Amino acid sequence: MFDLIVSIVYALGIIWFGPTKISLLLCAITASLIRLRYDHASTIQLSTVAVCLILLVDSVMIGIDLPADMYSELGPNPPYYVILVPAIAWVIHLPLGLLAAWLSITLLEFGARRLSR
Repeated sequence: MFDLIVSIVYALGIIWFGPTKISLLLCAITASLIRLRYDHASTIQLSTVAVCLILLVDSVMIGIDLPADMYSELGPNPPYYVILVPAIAWVIHLPLGLLAAWLSITLLEFGARRLSR
C-alpha cells in the first residue's frame, strides 16, 4: 500500500517538475489542430486517441527517467517501480490530458462562433 501511495504522490509531483506540462500543452494544441480539419464527433474520437498516445510517450519518458529519481533514504526501491509509477502516472494524467483537449476544442469552437457573427 505504501508503494502505491508513493507512486501516486510521484505522479502528481511530476506534473509540476517533469515533462508532463509540455505533454498536456501538446494535447491541447493537437486537439485544436485536429478540430480545424474534422467535424466535432470525429475530433473527439481522434483527440482521445492522440491524447492517449501523447501521454503514453510521456509515461515512457517518466519510466526511463525513474531509476535516477527514485532512490529513497531507505534503500533502493523495488524493481516493479519502473512499471508501477509510469502506469499510475498515465492513469492520473489521462483525465488531465482529455480535459485539456476538450477545453481547447471548446475554446476554438467558441472563438469561431464569435468571429462568425
